[in-house]
Amino acid sequence: FDTEGCDTLIVACGAVTRAARAAAQRAEGRRVGVLQLQTIWPFPEQALLEAARTAERILVPEMNYAGQLAGEVYKLFGPEKPVIRVNRYNGSVITPADILRALD
Repeated sequence: FDTEGCDTLIVACGAVTRAARAAAQRAEGRRVGVLQLQTIWPFPEQALLEAARTAERILVPEMNYAGQLAGEVYKLFGPEKPVIRVNRYNGSVITPADILRALD
């Protein structure tokens, strides 16, 4: 969703995608795109490389403690692009506000 020419890419899957899209739409003055992954294994490296081509940083919201998806994204980009983790592991869902705070 709007990944072409984005400065920040949000990589999301599952239930977090709705919050990621809402946050991207509310990110006034910033070009934020969302890549919704349909599958995690095998890891969609090519799709991620293409979507993140212009992004300066990547946000990965996840509802787990370890940040497993963020770890895979970091393996792909290394220190080349900052990978910002937005984790929630207390049983409640990640909100657009949680993601927007990470954009600042």
